[in-house]
Amino acid sequence: MELAIRAVDENNWRQAAALKVADNQADYIESNLYSIAQSKFETWWHSLALYDGDVLVGYAMFGAYSEKHQTAWLDRFMIGEAFQGKGYAKQFIPLLLGEVRRKYPCKRILLSVVPENKVAIRMYEKFGFRFNGEIDDTEIVAGHVMELCLHDR
Repeated sequence: MELAIRAVDENNWRQAAALKVADNQADYIESNLYSIAQSKFETWWHSLALYDGDVLVGYAMFGAYSEKHQTAWLDRFMIGEAFQGKGYAKQFIPLLLGEVRRKYPCKRILLSVVPENKVAIRMYEKFGFRFNGEIDDTEIVAGHVMELCLHDR
């Protein structure tokens, strides 16, 4: 695997927007098209295309840095249905966390996940994310907030 993270731009946004999760996962995350549009109007978000070589396999969006709280969000992360089960999620998470840390001097990285998404929860927990008791209901898909404390890393 030759994994790479690239900005979503005029050359790949249509392909990124067309990438979908499985039907039974559709209620777990906003569509990529919605997220790409959001990142263009709410400029504190950054849309990323996740590649294996020249093949687009996933999408992520991060940002919303809070200087006061020293937090940033890994707000969207998905692997396309055709590419799931091949280990991409576990390999891209460290790369995405590195992107967030390079961009922002944060002490915590936040994400939200719906409680029904047990596979994602287990994966995030393996990377050190823990539920903090908060609910993120500011988007179309409401989720429970998990955080990764970086001060020990």
